[in-house]
Order: sequence, then C-alpha cells, then structure tokens
Amino acid sequence: PSWRALTGQTYRQMQGIGWLDVVHPEERQRVLRQTRRALGLEQSFNLEYRLWAADHSYRHISLKAVPVLSESGALLEWVMAHSDITEQKNHDREQAERTRLLTVRTYIAELLTRSDDLHLILQRCTEALVQNLQVGLAQIWSSEENGDLHLESSAGEFDRAPQSAQERPEVRWV
Repeated sequence: PSWRALTGQTYRQMQGIGWLDVVHPEERQRVLRQTRRALGLEQSFNLEYRLWAADHSYRHISLKAVPVLSESGALLEWVMAHSDITEQKNHDREQAERTRLLTVRTYIAELLTRSDDLHLILQRCTEALVQNLQVGLAQIWSSEENGDLHLESSAGEFDRAPQSAQERPEVRWV
C-alpha cells in the first residue's frame, strides 16, 4: 500500500522528517540515525521498525531502500518499499513461545524419569521455570490436605515468597 494508505499521513505531513511522527517513539532515534547514515552514504539499506498505522495500531514494517544513480554515479532518486511484516512477526513470536514451552516440558519430563528424589525434581523444575519462562519467582509445594502439588510463579509481581497459605494464589499443577 501507499504510505498514506498505511499511515494515514498526507504528503504534506510526511515531508521532511514528518514521516518520523508515525514511527514508534522507542524506535524514532534509531530509525532516524540509521536512515540518515544510509542516505548520506547513498547505500541500499534494510530497516525494521514499528509504526502507527491508519487503523490505529502499531505494525511491524520492513523497509528496503535502493538509490537510483545516473551513469556518472550521481544520485537521481531513492526507491523505497515498505512491507507490513506484523503477521510474520506474530507467527515467529508464537512459534518461539511454543518451542520454549516444549523445551521446558521436555526438560521436566526428563527430570521426572531420571530421579526418584522429589526434592531435587522440584528444585530443578523451579529452576527451569525461572530460567526458561522469564519469571522472577517460582515455587512448587504440596498441599497438606490432599497432597496435590501447587505451582506459583511471578514475572516480578512478588518481591518475596508468600509466607502463608492465604497469600498463595490458588494455582494447581496436576
């Protein structure tokens, strides 16, 4: 699609560095720096970034830019193509998550078959959760009432382990 169809910006709005207004704020400086460098060197370049689209969502964009030079080597113009790669990025992220979870499950399954030491199994399982699932805290404990194993993990919500059963969320691991 055209820049206007993609971003909603008019030709006047995108002039100069106005196009930068729709680039994600966290990426503006990087995108501007890399674009200016490549344009100054008159070299082809590829760039990925997020931009605010006309549909009011951030989209992942791949930019490919190629200078068009005269026979004498003078810059005539730039040809730039933007591709929306959001769906591919989402697919890649989902695939990476599935792979990561499969890795953790496989590791835990191997633990369960290699050792009879419950304490060691539970310790290694919590270590696997912290290392592979990006959690800051993981606990596994058994209920005194029925012997069920419980799992608790947090990605920073807790700065200490719960001290009592009342503080623990009701999460069951079966």
